[in-house]
Amino acid sequence: MKVTFLGTGLPSPNPDRCGQGILICHENHKILFDCGPGVNRQIIESGLEHNSINHLFFTHLHWDHFGDYDSFVQTGFITDRERTLEVYGPLGIEEVTDLLFNKVYYRDLVYRTNMRGPGAWKSPVVKEIFGGIEIQIGPFQIKTFRVHHGEFVDFSLAFRIECEGKSVVISSDTAPVLGFSQFARNCDLLIHEVFPGKPSPRLLRENNPDLTAEELVNKMGHCSPRQVGQIAQEAQPKMLMLNHLPPVLPNDLIEQVKAYFNGDVMIAKDLMEIDVHMDSKIDSLQSQTVTPTK
Repeated sequence: MKVTFLGTGLPSPNPDRCGQGILICHENHKILFDCGPGVNRQIIESGLEHNSINHLFFTHLHWDHFGDYDSFVQTGFITDRERTLEVYGPLGIEEVTDLLFNKVYYRDLVYRTNMRGPGAWKSPVVKEIFGGIEIQIGPFQIKTFRVHHGEFVDFSLAFRIECEGKSVVISSDTAPVLGFSQFARNCDLLIHEVFPGKPSPRLLRENNPDLTAEELVNKMGHCSPRQVGQIAQEAQPKMLMLNHLPPVLPNDLIEQVKAYFNGDVMIAKDLMEIDVHMDSKIDSLQSQTVTPTK
């Protein structure tokens, strides 16, 4: 399996990190997990063809995770997508899809469909999914686990992607949740969100003066570096990749995590690639940065 980080950031503006997007490929099979702001452009930068990606999964319906959904779909339309895009996501993704393509972009799609002819527009086929189900797509076995991203989120899903004996786990945005370490147990690559430091929303801090910085992070539905280290220590992945990152990172972020996790830790970057080879060596996870196409 090859993992490409198309976006590794937060909603906060950051010239170095787009919204969330992780592409997992094996042979000719490609699955995109989340499609946040800027990810559509990153697909172009990485030299990929939009219409080679026929499956899209959403962890949850926050802007930094689905802000380029419309751009991705319509880019496929104007480049003559042949296969219908299959979309999987939590409760609400059907409504979002209907609003975008039957209402928000209705006039645009009428114009382009009339130019291209009947049958050119292929509306995404959408399926709402919940924690605990498994989906087989080509060589990929995809398992889901419901995580906790704060009290105002209906559902946030973690994914475990297994292929030919190797596994990648994507945590989604989440505070510590019972059972997740077992879900991620012994995976080859654990991609986990982390929120270093104190949350920025002023009202959150003012309305909760008695909470520590870590408790405020959890209230937002995120994990502190300490908690990510503890989760990884229980899960024992071969590699831990820190993701969903703010514009400014503490210089000792890896050290903060490794104080609680005795394994290998890396910080994700946009257009970074990770190869998860078919052998069993820990050092078989090799990373490189994609050179953008010009």
